[in-house]
Amino acid sequence: MLNSLKAFFGLRRRQATAMPGMSSGAIDPRLRRLDELDELERALKSILMISPERMNGRVFALSLDSIRMRYGNSWGYVGDKARRIARDTIDRMVGHGDIVAPVGLVDFALVIASTSKREAPPLIFRMDQAVMAAITGEDLGPLAVTAKEVTIGRDDELKFRAISFFDVQRAREADSAPGIDLESEMADDEGGEDDFPSADSLIKQITFINRPVMDLESRQTVMERLCASVPHLDEAASETEIVEGFDDSKLRAKLDLRALRQARKELKALYDTKANRSIVAAVAFETLANAYTRGLYVKLCQRTPPPLRKYLAFELTDVPSGIASSRLMEILGVLKPFGTGTLLRLDVGFKGFAALGDLGAIAVGPQGAFAATAETEAFCRGARGNGLRVFAGGLLDQDGVEMARAYGVSMIYGPHIT
Repeated sequence: MLNSLKAFFGLRRRQATAMPGMSSGAIDPRLRRLDELDELERALKSILMISPERMNGRVFALSLDSIRMRYGNSWGYVGDKARRIARDTIDRMVGHGDIVAPVGLVDFALVIASTSKREAPPLIFRMDQAVMAAITGEDLGPLAVTAKEVTIGRDDELKFRAISFFDVQRAREADSAPGIDLESEMADDEGGEDDFPSADSLIKQITFINRPVMDLESRQTVMERLCASVPHLDEAASETEIVEGFDDSKLRAKLDLRALRQARKELKALYDTKANRSIVAAVAFETLANAYTRGLYVKLCQRTPPPLRKYLAFELTDVPSGIASSRLMEILGVLKPFGTGTLLRLDVGFKGFAALGDLGAIAVGPQGAFAATAETEAFCRGARGNGLRVFAGGLLDQDGVEMARAYGVSMIYGPHIT
């Protein structure tokens, strides 16, 4: 049976490779999707008919159609990369004996044989989420999962059941056996969560300190960055370190909104003194990638009077590695109407600098405090080789400044910079 499946999937791959050359814009997208679903249904039915009693509960369909709809017209030039990313992500998660096959342009048929039928749906659930995060850089949670379990009935009709978080919960409940009740041991605990600062109380303690951003060549202050500060952390702590202990995606967005409100106050002071430099406000990629928090951030940006926007710059932090350049351009497009430019914080292992040339970023820099490592040196060399300026933050002393200069950094900021 396994040889039959492999032979079938080999045929499917050969058929699928011929399709990307076709013009996707030549037909109505809805009609195109119907044709794709017909092809997927034929493929799945052929698999299940090999041995329905053994295949039921092990065959699944995973689609990139929802991601394609989000990218819209840009899918024409990011689709190939998205399919490669999806295939690589799936291949890393499947086990020995599992079979994965692309069907058409955006669909995958999967046979999960490496685990029990009860554990297969949770694996597909995690796989669907991982594919979304790998392609778009977003984790939209259980509601965004679109994978389906496919079975065949007595009348040879296919039945599709959407995978949900309940499949994960059912698997966990089945794995958990009754044991010793340890909750009674918690009753006599003298301490509690009240002994530690809550997320809201921590956010309320945060203030923002203006740190000059210096151009290393001219030794002049060209910008001022708003750096978050909290009493029990030192001045080198980044915004990420302040909130990383709390598992709440809205915390970072709350910090970003507070930084933007503070930036508006600083902008007015700069405008009144006619100072020729900008205020830099940091904003996390996840804040702009999530529809809800992006809407709030844009509304607050809109409250900045147009005359002040030429003094406002953004620092986009925590940009996911491997993100499609079109998706990054889309996020930067959100900020473009409200400021004079954007600095990009990228993973220190980032390699795709050639694709950043058209984004119009002021400069790029590695995520976190600047450190003397081989990866940092390669990052700076790669950025400069593609005509990009490099900036560095978190520099604590003169040795750090000289190190940044040796690595070809153009702009710096940190507690030592005055």
